[in-house]
Parts: sequence; structure tokens; C-alpha cells
Amino acid sequence: MAAIELLRSQKNQAYAAIVDAGLEPSDFRWARTNGSLRLTHRPTNFYFVFGAENGFHGQRWVISFFPAQSLAKEVFAGYFSEWEKTLRTFKTWVSIIAREHSEPDYWAISQQEKNLIAERIDDLENLPFSSTEILRISSAIRELKEHLLANGTQSAKQIEFISTRLQHLEDSSHRLGRKDWITLAMGTLTNIAVGVALAPETARDLLRTAGALLGWVVGNVHLLP
Repeated sequence: MAAIELLRSQKNQAYAAIVDAGLEPSDFRWARTNGSLRLTHRPTNFYFVFGAENGFHGQRWVISFFPAQSLAKEVFAGYFSEWEKTLRTFKTWVSIIAREHSEPDYWAISQQEKNLIAERIDDLENLPFSSTEILRISSAIRELKEHLLANGTQSAKQIEFISTRLQHLEDSSHRLGRKDWITLAMGTLTNIAVGVALAPETARDLLRTAGALLGWVVGNVHLLP
């Protein structure tokens, strides 16, 4: 494969594509490998390879990247004689990074929350709630529901999903001890965040709000950092 170097204007266009996608350019690293140029997004280890080869009609781009749009595999994008086609392919790759890097890992979040809550309620007695405490829980859940629906962007199906799970959580306060209930509460909120595809910051805000409203259940400690 022929050695390749990008023009400064081409690198600047790549830089602009990264910025336009809302990504941080300093998270990317250039490296040369066997004559090709590889740009790696360090937080995800996703990469784009600018290669070139000499053909009958002169030098052409040889492009590959990782991952694909819907698979965690390297993609051979093809041979391009024009920079514009190479740049379009690069923008596709950048859009994949933007999508995946902003996507919360709900599996990891769920496990982290489970471990964190287990540590913080380890000494909590699993006592039943008093009638006054049950009323307080009902009030907190109403506030959480209002908080979730405040922006008015949810579909009817999403509203039903949220309402059903919060109602189940409220009903559970009549039969579960506080230790079991707070564990169910955090699992329910994570389930809602996944079920209605909350944006990462919105999901974190929901959990912070829940911590403020329900921290008294475990002695007013912060449920989440």
C-alpha cells in the first residue's frame, strides 16, 4: 500500500466533522501504520484508516473503519478516487462514534447502582413503612412522575409505561420492607430510563431527583454520588 499524507485542509475538514458531531477533537489520536494513517477515538477505541494505493488511473483512497453502523466489526468502505467521498465516509464513522459514545451502558449502570445501594443500606433494617411514611412515598412518586413528564415529549405508550411502573412501586410500599423497597425503587427508575430511552443527562437527573426525594428512606444518606 502506498504511503499517504493528508493535506492540512483535509485534516481541518475532518476536525470540523468531529466538532460538528459534538465530539472533543482532543480525544482523537493520529498514528501511522504501514503507510496508512489511523485516527483513533481513545475513549471508545473506534478507528478510521486512511489508506492509499496506486492504480491505473493514479492514486486512490483505500478506506476502512471500526465499527460498522450496526455491528462491532471492521468495515472495508471501498476505494475512492475523490476526497469528497472519503470525507462523507468519515462523517458516517464520526456519527457512529457520537451515537455510541453518548449511549449510556445501562447494564453497567444497573450493576453499579446495585452494588452502591447494597453498600449504603447494608446496615438498614428491613422494617415495614408506617402509614405516614407510605403517604410520603406516594407524594414523592407523584413528584417523580411530574418531573419525568414535565417536558411533554413522551408518547402515550411511554406515559403508560412510566405510570404503570411507578404505580407498582407505590403499591409495593404497602408490602415490602424499606430495604427491599429502596432496592426495587432504584431498579424501577433504571428500567424507566431504559424503557423510554432517556438521554444520559436526563437519566442522571432523574436519579439525582429520586435520591433527593427518597433519601430519607435510608436515613437521608445520598443514594447515588
